[in-house]
Amino acid sequence: MIQRKRSTTLNKRSSRSRGVRFSNYALAAVGVSVAVGWSMVVNPLCIHWFVIPVALCGVLTGADVVAWVRREMDTFDPKAIIGILWFHGTCLSPLLHVSFGAYSEFFDSQVDDWPMWFGRMGTASLAGLVLYKLAQRYFYRRSRPGSRIWIVNDRLFFPSLVGAITISAAAAAIIFVRFGALHKEAGFVLAGEEEMVHVSWLLMLGDPLPLLVLVGLLCFLSDQRRRSAAVIVGMLLLALLSAQFLLTGMRGSRSAVIYVLFLGTALCHYRLRRISVTWILVGAMSLGVGAYYYKYFKRFGSVGIEALSDTEYRQTLSARSGISPLAFLLGDLARADIQTFLMYRLVEHGDDYRLRWGKTYVFATLMFIPRAIWPTKPSGVHGKVGAGTDLQFGEGSYHPIRRKSSRVYGLAGEAMLNFGIPGVLLVYPVFGALLGWYRRKIDGLHPEDARFLLVPVFTMLAFIATVGDADNTVFAFLKYGGLLTALVFVSCDRRSAVGSTVA
Repeated sequence: MIQRKRSTTLNKRSSRSRGVRFSNYALAAVGVSVAVGWSMVVNPLCIHWFVIPVALCGVLTGADVVAWVRREMDTFDPKAIIGILWFHGTCLSPLLHVSFGAYSEFFDSQVDDWPMWFGRMGTASLAGLVLYKLAQRYFYRRSRPGSRIWIVNDRLFFPSLVGAITISAAAAAIIFVRFGALHKEAGFVLAGEEEMVHVSWLLMLGDPLPLLVLVGLLCFLSDQRRRSAAVIVGMLLLALLSAQFLLTGMRGSRSAVIYVLFLGTALCHYRLRRISVTWILVGAMSLGVGAYYYKYFKRFGSVGIEALSDTEYRQTLSARSGISPLAFLLGDLARADIQTFLMYRLVEHGDDYRLRWGKTYVFATLMFIPRAIWPTKPSGVHGKVGAGTDLQFGEGSYHPIRRKSSRVYGLAGEAMLNFGIPGVLLVYPVFGALLGWYRRKIDGLHPEDARFLLVPVFTMLAFIATVGDADNTVFAFLKYGGLLTALVFVSCDRRSAVGSTVA
């Protein structure tokens, strides 16, 4: 009788869960239908079969967004963040591209039927997303939580943290003294990518300085065993934003500010006070507006600051540079056009390109090893820059000085550089499997586990991987998570989670 009651309870929970999931997909379908209908009204070219796979991509990814908004996931659940990015990238972006005829001049000079090619890319993305969903769900259910808990050893942690802060501060001081790098016109910024390569390790050590200081403050405050007031969290994040902007933002690095602010916010969420979805949405919209206006400063330096207050001058700069809200949404936050163009090139000019078969991923892990240590390190032709240049312009087009494409291709785009169009069907389930395993490990952590200091880092890497390339992901880890990861690994005690207590 007891067993029957338990079974009945489980069946009710399972049925209720299925009902909630169905309602999430239904609400996503309603939202996607509105977006598709609006695009058809704006531009009759959207009355085309391409909207079917694009809309289905929106339903698949939008269901995760709906679940997040309805508080069915944690605020910083990587599945939700990735769902938001892919909803925009696989559904909204193609609709906006076709609705407004917003294409890169170089792409548009070759592609003569964008709706058809968006439909083909949408079909590949749809198949990939189905595999991603299945793999993510399977590995989340099959994976087991960890059997150990990591506890901060104060005798090791705080001295190690002071050492990490000292190293970071020294690197930041060297950058400032040697290059004057607190502003957009700093010497190594103006010198371009070649000079940046020589100081990349200094940047990796110096740029996370404000984040390391925040970690120390959070550990001190969270040890007080009380729920911190929202005003304290707000003050900490405002101080982090200000310090990071002065250190990295003034030289034109938007990503350094955004990524560190994300890490700081997530750390506050896990260590001090839960941050609601509402506040994240407000903060994200505010940050998006700031990032858009910041593009004028990044492009024009101190002259671009006038664009903040002078509408007419901003319109002049926009006409010169192509900076606009639509370009920001489609160029900075999505990869729909470049991925579609890569598919076009593979289909129409595939004979003029040699697939890399995983070389760009390998090269991404090696690119930050200095040539002083490895004199025979492979050149950039083996990486994503060489592959992307050759696919866009023809095999052998890459040249380190005369011609190289610095575009970012995203998860599906880099897969096509390596494996062709079938790469889309390969990379999505692999990514889904890793994400399902990772989410299960997060859910199994004890609330006081020190690895919550690292969860924001790997969650950040997960969403960078969706819109960025392997080299972007590796660089982000080394730059924003390298010192912190080393700190946690050397200063924590490992205990069995079974029967253990946290002091």
